[in-house]
Amino acid sequence: MKSWIIKYEIYSYTRFDNSFNYGDFNFFEVDNKSYAASKVESKSLEQAKEICNNKLRKVISCMEFTLNEKFDFEFCEAKQQYKEGIDLFVPAASKSWDITIISKVNFPNEKYTELESYLKLLEISDDNSKIAYDSYINGIEVFQWNNEAYLNFFKSIEVIANEYLEKGKEEKYKETQNKCDALLKNLKKRLNKEEINTEKIKNLCSEVHKLGYIELKSKIKLALEDLDLQIYIEQIDKLVNDRNQIAAHGSSKESITDEQVILCKEIAREMIEKRLLKGNLVECEKTEN
Repeated sequence: MKSWIIKYEIYSYTRFDNSFNYGDFNFFEVDNKSYAASKVESKSLEQAKEICNNKLRKVISCMEFTLNEKFDFEFCEAKQQYKEGIDLFVPAASKSWDITIISKVNFPNEKYTELESYLKLLEISDDNSKIAYDSYINGIEVFQWNNEAYLNFFKSIEVIANEYLEKGKEEKYKETQNKCDALLKNLKKRLNKEEINTEKIKNLCSEVHKLGYIELKSKIKLALEDLDLQIYIEQIDKLVNDRNQIAAHGSSKESITDEQVILCKEIAREMIEKRLLKGNLVECEKTEN
């Protein structure tokens, strides 16, 4: 096995004015350019790059989630410890991107703890939380295209809301119990008649079926209530309608505004954060028991 230090250039509007370590990487700045470097043991340079690429992608996604900003990265150099005191440098053949970014803000010091927290929460999160999180990160990656970003952020919301299907059924049954009983009684009466009116039977069956249908809007509202995010409930009808418009007409015909994307993104992020924290509490309770 060989020891490598893999170095990347980081592209973002946040500058790493103070060096810090996060997720096996050291982040630092040289000549107003931001970098990340990590040490890894591997048989070859290609394997070392693959290991570091996967690790850095995960770390960068946490930065994007925490700082609400897009980050890109590109391999720029590898250093192999050849012998004691002798290092071999392997620079990138050429840059695939021609990017010049003027960094505007320093990395917020108060976010270091939050970054570590999210990385740990993701390690123990369930599949639904990870799917919602990945969809949110995909939304950030395509944030310049409103419709595509909106659909990705909305998917995060939908994935979490779908967990509330059973609770939605309970709520719907309470609301419609009397009507459902009356319809079923009428249906039974008509089925027992010698001459059956097929059309009326079909209509009754259809009405009974509709009573059991749980709208996505209802599931999202239940999720918001459970996650203590009631402040967004009044926005949900329009949020779902906007999503349905894009799906019905194709992403290129119906344009979503910046304000709509920002709202959808905000709700998605809040739901993911609450869901991750809730999942962590469940895991802690399991461990204690």
